[in-house]
Amino acid sequence: MLNIVLLNLNGGGAEKIGLLQSQFLHNLGFKVRLVTFDYREYYNVEEQEFDKLILNFTPKVSNVIKLMRFLIMNRQDKYILHTSWINIYVGLGCILLGIKFLVFEHNNLERRIAYLPTYKRLVYQRVMSFVYRRAVHVYVVSNGLKDEIISFCGKGLNPLVLYNDVSRSISRNLNSDVVGNKILLVGRNVNQKGFDRVVKLINTIETEFLVKNKVVFTFLGLGVEELMTLVVDCKKQFVRCLSFSNDIDYHYKSSKLLLFSSRYEGFGNVLLEAISFGLPVLGSHCKHGPSEILGENYPTMSAEWDESFVLQMLKRLLLDKEFYSSVGMVSHQRALAFDKIVKAQRKDFLENMVRL
Repeated sequence: MLNIVLLNLNGGGAEKIGLLQSQFLHNLGFKVRLVTFDYREYYNVEEQEFDKLILNFTPKVSNVIKLMRFLIMNRQDKYILHTSWINIYVGLGCILLGIKFLVFEHNNLERRIAYLPTYKRLVYQRVMSFVYRRAVHVYVVSNGLKDEIISFCGKGLNPLVLYNDVSRSISRNLNSDVVGNKILLVGRNVNQKGFDRVVKLINTIETEFLVKNKVVFTFLGLGVEELMTLVVDCKKQFVRCLSFSNDIDYHYKSSKLLLFSSRYEGFGNVLLEAISFGLPVLGSHCKHGPSEILGENYPTMSAEWDESFVLQMLKRLLLDKEFYSSVGMVSHQRALAFDKIVKAQRKDFLENMVRL
């Protein structure tokens, strides 16, 4: 049995990739069980054919006995662990019992430990390095994150890059004639995703332009409702905040473009999802992910968030059909090129899984 372990399925990028990975390996004939710690399941797994198990306890020190009991009962299994805390918590148990495990790191480590006191940061770093060096393989989702992991855990660790695969077919952009101009923003962490600075931008755009061009900014993700308090009254009619959707494809198909404003990412799943539909992406690069997915010279992405640049490119994309189509074609070409890279990486990953 191959256990793929996540904290929960509460709508994040790492959770989505763990779920897709479970289905992918199951379809290839691996005996897979998706293991989560609690019932927060915003992603629908009822129709998935692989086994599911909810441990129903919080992964914390006081519950170590429960964790060890589970691992002892399943010590002949192999484990794929996702995200830092689960990697450490379950990884330590696997090490004690001699169980083989792989870890996947999805997140920006600098941001995660920035709030910790110095001594806790040092302990976290030492323990993480101890666990990762004893994993069969350490996988990261971007080259930038690979460099960060090596810096964090020390030389001698050799993480393997496996880009996220959002498992959808690549298509040309068909949205140029969509009625209205729906501007899509996707993410559940409002601060990380930089949605506050998008609202600031919205508050400055001329109402006449928004009305004339039927512009609606649609924020999609858990917790985005709080953004409405930042929108000035005269602009609220141009903003929609939707908590969550299992049908994310609908929103890409009905949108004119993706607006990307993240302050940092581990990878940036939404970018890959958007370009797989041939959607233009507008915004700015950030640490880890975007430049690897879109390339350094994507025409409507600036090196850093620049409100005047974003506004200028937004108006050009909405008013200049030829420019809009050309950027959509760049997205399509990037999606095709990226897909070739992912397939090669996935082949290596499967060879490692067979040997696990």
